[in-house]
Amino acid sequence: MSAEKDGREGTLDLGKIQMLLVSVVVLVTYGAAMTRLLDSGETVEALPQLSGGVISLLAISQEGYLLAKSVRGGAPAPPG
Repeated sequence: MSAEKDGREGTLDLGKIQMLLVSVVVLVTYGAAMTRLLDSGETVEALPQLSGGVISLLAISQEGYLLAKSVRGGAPAPPG
């Protein structure tokens, strides 16, 4: 979860943390929906649907991470 380049080694990378947190929240929420579906006793015919809001949240999270990574990763840090 720390920065790897551009002279910021050892500091927290907020882009990575934000992407991890959003992904974990979506995973836990989807896991809970799957548990409810399997515990209902009904025949499972399809997986639970992700809402448009959740998909948008994941897309924005991933875009923010990639944008931050592309901006920082352009040139190596100067020596010294």
